[in-house]
Amino acid sequence: MAGVKNKKLAAALLTAVFLAALIIIYVFSMWDGIFYQVGYRENINDESSMTAAFLNVGTADCCVLSCGGKTVMIDSGDSLGKGGAEHYLKKNKIDKIDLVVLSHFDVDHCGELENIISETEISRVAASGAFKNSDSRSGLLKLLIDRGIRVEYKNAGDVIEVGKMKITVLSPHGNEFKTENDNSLVCMVQSLGRSVLFTGDAGEAAEEALVKDGAELKCDILKVSHHGSGTGTGRELIESAKPEYAVVSVGANSYGLPSYHTLESLERSKARVLRTDKSGNIIFNLSRQGISVKTEY
Repeated sequence: MAGVKNKKLAAALLTAVFLAALIIIYVFSMWDGIFYQVGYRENINDESSMTAAFLNVGTADCCVLSCGGKTVMIDSGDSLGKGGAEHYLKKNKIDKIDLVVLSHFDVDHCGELENIISETEISRVAASGAFKNSDSRSGLLKLLIDRGIRVEYKNAGDVIEVGKMKITVLSPHGNEFKTENDNSLVCMVQSLGRSVLFTGDAGEAAEEALVKDGAELKCDILKVSHHGSGTGTGRELIESAKPEYAVVSVGANSYGLPSYHTLESLERSKARVLRTDKSGNIIFNLSRQGISVKTEY
């Protein structure tokens, strides 16, 4: 009789422990997971590796690159991203951004920058040369100028070096395309023998020009254009880039993003596809020894 009672007590105890564990995991997942709760931080000061953090900012774009204490932000996300970029910067005690690259001025690529400016020192901003004479986003540009932040307009062939990170602009050549999306600043970030290709919202016209011009597109990680839209990341670009990883920055939306055809093309290329809506923050560590990745979910 005592044995039966002990077995029932043990079963009840195991059930209680299991339920408690589920509750703890659920609560922690509301932030950045267990690692964050126990004080985990990215090793942003490492001279021998680069961190590329693709942040979960909804159907918007934001990636924070860090190496040897230097930080580059590619797009900022928008104000609907619930402070994803600000949260990441604070968590990792990043109080200075050496360079912000804005692919273009759509709100889902630059909207959060106004909030970031008030919390973080920004040394300079680089934007697509296609928008040099545009005042379509004059509010943000005025704010940058008022804060004394230098805005530089870049075109294909321009190179920016931030510590051990080299950013090469591949497109556009000035205001060469009809749409803002195609005039997105496309750039390759290289460090420690690794490369990440950022495509903004570039579509078919920009991609065709890149391939035709023989741009060096081979990369380890491809930031998939326009949140996985079917208007970009075509077969020719994928074949030229040959990425090991492809990152889709996307959230819940009514636009059918990411496109099934885009995902199918990427998977057919053998690229490992990661999505922020499925994985949360996607953090890569790149070095001469290899590439590792961890995800929030």
